Amino acid sequence: MTSQDYVAAGVRARKLTDQERSIVKLIATGSSTAEVAEAVNLSEEAVATAKESILKTIGYENFDDVVALYNFGPVVFSTTAETMASFEYTAADLAAAYEKADALTNQERSIAKLLGTGANTVKIIEVTGLSEKSVRTYRQRIYDKLGFENLAGVVELYRAYPRVYDTATETEGA
Repeated sequence: MTSQDYVAAGVRARKLTDQERSIVKLIATGSSTAEVAEAVNLSEEAVATAKESILKTIGYENFDDVVALYNFGPVVFSTTAETMASFEYTAADLAAAYEKADALTNQERSIAKLLGTGANTVKIIEVTGLSEKSVRTYRQRIYDKLGFENLAGVVELYRAYPRVYDTATETEGA
């Protein structure tokens, strides 16, 4: 599957109920059907029915593909409470920004990745050897290219799609 396929499926996955999202997270992290049933307070048959509903909503035929989508962008399966507590941007905003990420240069991707992992300006200067002014300039270019007003968007995009800022070299090695 291509990155664009994952992004499109991720947008569809935002239509899942919180319970369905919880089921995906539990299965993707290795829980058995019995463990999932107990955790979400459903029968095993109801979990099987929920899995079918999840496949239909996302447009997949195989639950392994849902797990792959979870591994590609786990934040897509955050519950409403988790999302509201930590995000300013909608899944559609992040999907649009993901599409724009191709416009980033390798240097911008490297800096965006550092920002996404929580590095501050001082750390970015240490890692890249750039001046403070250059780091600030790159930050603004990244915001502009991705359509974000601030750092939160860059971080949220990284949390939603951890490989979004990989450089061409990193992608080839994956």
